[in-house]
Amino acid sequence: MLTGSIDTFAADRLGRVLVSSPVQGPDAVLDVAQVDFVDVAGARAIARWAQELRARSTVLVVQGASPLLRRMWRVLALDRLAPVRFTEAAA
Repeated sequence: MLTGSIDTFAADRLGRVLVSSPVQGPDAVLDVAQVDFVDVAGARAIARWAQELRARSTVLVVQGASPLLRRMWRVLALDRLAPVRFTEAAA
C-alpha cells in the first residue's frame, strides 16, 4: 500500500522499494487508493516494476487508482509498455 505523493523526487526511492519487495505468485497487488498525487516519474517507476514482474510471469494489479492515474497510464502508452490490471479499492 502506498500513501502520499509520488513525484519526481520520490520516484527513484519508490522504484528501489518496489524492486526489493518480495513477490510470489501470479499477481502482485499495489494499493494506491491513499495516494494523493502521481506525476509522470511516479507512473514510470510503477511501469518499470510492472515490466520486471511481467518478465517473471507476474501481473501487476493496481488497486484503487484514480481516474487521472488510469488516464495518464493510457496517454503515456504505459499500457503498451507495462500492461497492468486496474481494480477498484478494497472495501
